[in-house]
Amino acid sequence: MNDLAATVGITLSSIYRIRELALVEVVDSSFKLYMTYSVEGVINRLREVRKRPNSLKIDKASEFIDEVIAMVKKKRSGGDFRYDLISIDEAVNSLIIDHSDRYPEECRVCTKTIYNYVHRCLISLKTIDLTRCHP
Repeated sequence: MNDLAATVGITLSSIYRIRELALVEVVDSSFKLYMTYSVEGVINRLREVRKRPNSLKIDKASEFIDEVIAMVKKKRSGGDFRYDLISIDEAVNSLIIDHSDRYPEECRVCTKTIYNYVHRCLISLKTIDLTRCHP
């Protein structure tokens, strides 16, 4: 197995994982079960593992996220002084505290979620738009 892993260029644990995923039960023509290896079994199982429900709140909280983006970008462009904020955290907290009636809990996201969306490029706010603290 070590030679196979070295030849293919993957780790030994990956070989064993693929081997385990490839093991499937098959029924022959006399209705007897036997175990065999199948490439399709690996593909199907990996697809099942990778299927996750879309748990992103980006659609539900789109208005909230758009307002956070606008507040952060206005600060960067020197716009309206009422949005004189330093970070995404202050924008999120300001909206939660000052506009809790406009944005109920199920329609807003936390600061960490906004940062995750920025780093995954799911929203129009980019890392370059974020201010940095310089000592």
